Amino acid sequence: VYLGYRFGNLRRALRERRTLEALALREAQAAANHDHLTKILNRRGVTERFTDLRKDRREAAVTVILIDIDHFKALNDNYGHDYGDQVLAEIAGVISRNVRGADLVARWGGEEFVVVCAGIDRRGAQRVSEKIRECIESYDFGDCGQITASFGIHWSNAPEAELPQLVALADIALYAAKAGGRNCVRLHRPARKAA
Repeated sequence: VYLGYRFGNLRRALRERRTLEALALREAQAAANHDHLTKILNRRGVTERFTDLRKDRREAAVTVILIDIDHFKALNDNYGHDYGDQVLAEIAGVISRNVRGADLVARWGGEEFVVVCAGIDRRGAQRVSEKIRECIESYDFGDCGQITASFGIHWSNAPEAELPQLVALADIALYAAKAGGRNCVRLHRPARKAA
């Protein structure tokens, strides 16, 4: 009887341990794919989810929106890095609240964010970007006053396109937005070949 009792306790303890290990593994994987500061996906997380998104969707059209906070270095210099971190977290929230549930939102690095939208066209991407831009511009960030952001968009219907390629092309449009005075949205337009 005693051995049966001990055997039952050991089996129960083993099940509990396996459950805890599985939970810890899931939490570690989630932490590895999310930005600790903003609580949204990080570069690794959005890259993995992008691959899944492309596998799950029949349509090839995908839009990448690259967002960069204007004059963020000056904000950090004037108000401190803790305040800058708070602004990053708040902007991540603004972006997340203004996209569709199926869209991917991630912190790409530093003060850059990326939004991946499947199944929308160029005009739809511009509307989404303008909406987010206006929400950031009108958001109350407290002491630092108004904050703005610049947006670069790249739309593609190439099913083989990889996320880093699409972000690089959106970055060209983002550079144009910065050069064009900031706080605006620019769409990447590939150069046309001469006939």
